[in-house]
Amino acid sequence: MQEYLEFLLEMDLLEESLTLYTQILSRSDLKLQKSQKELWMELVEFIAKYPQRASHIDAEAVLKEAVERFPEEASKLWIFRADYYSRMGLFDRAR
Repeated sequence: MQEYLEFLLEMDLLEESLTLYTQILSRSDLKLQKSQKELWMELVEFIAKYPQRASHIDAEAVLKEAVERFPEEASKLWIFRADYYSRMGLFDRAR
């Protein structure tokens, strides 16, 4: 499954890869090379960089859940969140 995810990313199929990320993260029974934390951080980074292409998932809920799950990464996640809102043109929420 991870190889397929990497293929989607290489082919610039971000919408499909974001969907696959959410499916992978919702299942705890999968054995992957990357940790759940690494996958969460990658998902949040993609949402922050390409918010228009993440419109089919609840990006705000993903960003909020990531901050709750990984408080040790809060500063980095808040920067991603601010980047997401800035790229969406929601500057009041980016603060």
